[in-house]
Order: sequence, then structure tokens, then C-alpha cells
Amino acid sequence: MQVTWNSKTNKTIMTGRHKGGTPRLWSVSVRVANSEAKETMLFRPKQKMLVSDLEPFIGEHMAEFERSHGEITEASWIANAR
Repeated sequence: MQVTWNSKTNKTIMTGRHKGGTPRLWSVSVRVANSEAKETMLFRPKQKMLVSDLEPFIGEHMAEFERSHGEITEASWIANAR
């Protein structure tokens, strides 16, 4: 299963099959940019998470970029269930 999000469309798209309410392990790639910096962050949460838990978890990493480099103007992420 794969979940994607893009700041231009502001839509979360799920592809593949996944039983609702089943926590999974994820591999996540987050791309963020503004006029001064561009960064790709790769991480794997250590615990199983629901799809609904991914957005706040990824938001924490995006907030870290904003504290260091200023407001994000473009962002996207891809999460793959392992």
C-alpha cells in the first residue's frame, strides 16, 4: 500500500489494498522546499501506525524544517507500507 500527499492539490491518495484499522510499518519520504532551501527527508517510524497517524507524524518533521529554514512553499510525501 502507498499513501501520497502533495501541497498543490492538498489531497491524500491511497493506492493498493489495506484493511481499515490495521496498523502497519511505514517507510516515508518527505520533500519540502522554499525559496532558500530544498530538502528530502527519509525515515521509518519504529512503531506500527494507522494511515490517520501518519499525517501528524509527518507534520512534526515538516515543522522542524520550518523552524530551521522558514515557511514551506512546496511539499509532498510518499509513505509505503512495509
